[in-house]
Amino acid sequence: MRNYTLHIAKFFNHLVVASLVITIIFPFIGQPAAAQVRPIYDRGTAGLVQSLKRLQTVARVMHTGAHPDDEDSGLLAYLARKENARTAYLSLTRGDGGQNVIGEELFESLGVIRTEELLQARRLDGGSQFFTRVMDYGFSKTRAEAALIWGEREVLADMVRAIRIFRPLVIISRFSGTPADGHGQHQMAGYLSPIAFKAAADPNEFPEQIREGLRPWQAKKFYFGQGFGQNPNNTPSVILNTGEYDFLLGRSYFEIAMEGRSQHKSQEMGLLELRGRQTSGLRMAESNVGTSNNETSVFDGIDISISAIAGLTNNSEEPFAARLDELEATAKAALENFDPLKPERIVPILAKGYEQAHSAEWSTRNPDSKAMLREKQREFANAIQLAAGVVVDALSDVETINPGGSTNVAVRIFAPEGSSINVDSVKLSVPEKWDAQSIAQPPAAPQTGFRPRNEIPFAASFFRLNVPGTAPFTQPYWLEHPRRKFTFNWDKAGTAMTFPFAEALVTAEAVIDIAGAKVTIDREVQYRFADDIRGELRREINVVPALSPDVDSDLLIAPISTTAVSHKLVMKITNHSPGKASGLAHFNAPPNWNITPKQADFVLEHSGDSTALTFEVTIPANAAAGTYDLNAVAEMNGISYDQ
Repeated sequence: MRNYTLHIAKFFNHLVVASLVITIIFPFIGQPAAAQVRPIYDRGTAGLVQSLKRLQTVARVMHTGAHPDDEDSGLLAYLARKENARTAYLSLTRGDGGQNVIGEELFESLGVIRTEELLQARRLDGGSQFFTRVMDYGFSKTRAEAALIWGEREVLADMVRAIRIFRPLVIISRFSGTPADGHGQHQMAGYLSPIAFKAAADPNEFPEQIREGLRPWQAKKFYFGQGFGQNPNNTPSVILNTGEYDFLLGRSYFEIAMEGRSQHKSQEMGLLELRGRQTSGLRMAESNVGTSNNETSVFDGIDISISAIAGLTNNSEEPFAARLDELEATAKAALENFDPLKPERIVPILAKGYEQAHSAEWSTRNPDSKAMLREKQREFANAIQLAAGVVVDALSDVETINPGGSTNVAVRIFAPEGSSINVDSVKLSVPEKWDAQSIAQPPAAPQTGFRPRNEIPFAASFFRLNVPGTAPFTQPYWLEHPRRKFTFNWDKAGTAMTFPFAEALVTAEAVIDIAGAKVTIDREVQYRFADDIRGELRREINVVPALSPDVDSDLLIAPISTTAVSHKLVMKITNHSPGKASGLAHFNAPPNWNITPKQADFVLEHSGDSTALTFEVTIPANAAAGTYDLNAVAEMNGISYDQ
């Protein structure tokens, strides 16, 4: 909805001004696409070897900071691609209070852009991403100011939630929590990180999370990083060479990290991808596994083998430990027998490991053990796909759907010629009240020009997806409700809380028999198109209003006047319906305000078309100081659209 606020205020003793401040209160912001970066590091032989190495370990590490760009990118890439650890960056904010050098988006809209930029970076350095609910409000001098604006408990609750979800063995804070960090929000992140390290393990801290189904989690070690400068009171106990060259990847971890760093485009952060020795220093502050003066890894002193799952989850059930030993032996065999020229030869070994992980999960009642083994099943499934060359692709005919609309979805499965796989089932997972019906293959679109568009899959399934008329518009989950000052209201976001975005609206689930193992592969349904300059691009499908009214001005300033004062406003209307759209546009205005014309006709012939309509708003004479709202509305077929 577009909301226009007229604020009239006095300055000094004689000057009286009125300002018409046009602000956006939760305009429609569709869910953005999955990151467009498709790095070679997670594909082919390089991706498979990394996947096989990750099978050997249960290492997990979380890095904390305050903003996008605070993270030690070299450290993340080193931990994810050298140590083969599951790696995450927890940023308190989405950077929504910063500047934008690539567009006009600010505040909430900028937060969406920077969230996507972080996901681009994580795709490269190999990490995953979490957030708390607070909004970046700009520079802050002290931690006390940040605590006053945000509230310590609110931030801490989300940090604890992220830890309980991700369950890291090691937590590394970018900042020290002292004035040496500079920015007050940096200080807040550094101050709360060690508190969250302990609070996440205490079931009496934020018990509502336990009632939701999360489990207490005690990380084993806690480190402070070196921030953005040298701190004499923060001498590192371990120094990691993030500039180490990786022969498999053909680059150093630091080079990869700087490629990821350059994805922060709205912050004008393109960087050189430097070679040679680069270091990240860390100081251990807490340890539940003892200390060492000669650490070479943040996981020193922690058993991160598959067999360690029993000890890490306090599981003494029999014969659970024996099952873990068998699973560990299978994971090692897959790596030892890997031939980069014949990767398919280890598929039977990986299939055996997948089944062993599944059996081990179902052999225990321990929820923590089950969670770790479900993760292992996902890792084995990923390795199987890479080794077998199996690809599942789920595509919609359209990017946007109106409530009450429909689209076709094709789920195609590709495999190398001669593959001995069998597709057991394919289905779509959809929101409540949506409907997905299996259909015959629709007629192929006619081929024109010199650009090939035909694909020949190993197998394919087709569906008709019907969206109910009551379906809500797609919004980033933290913007679905008005924020409370500088805190987003996501109390009703459910399992999406702390994640970059909610799960995709529609996903395809294929169950494929590979070497005797029934492997489940999930893929979000996307829209694919070819940009003439950038090539193939993909977007998530969004539920959108049929019409979107927008206004050209974000700020109008009008003096208090004894006569009426007029201003021009231009309303832009965009057609998101699948065909022709026509109707009336108008502004809802305060009493006694005059809008000329009172309403205007519009006709938009095709989906994606837009038009601009000019209105004149007249503020009555002697308008009192206060706040006034204007609302742009487009009407079609008896339905009003104001988003």
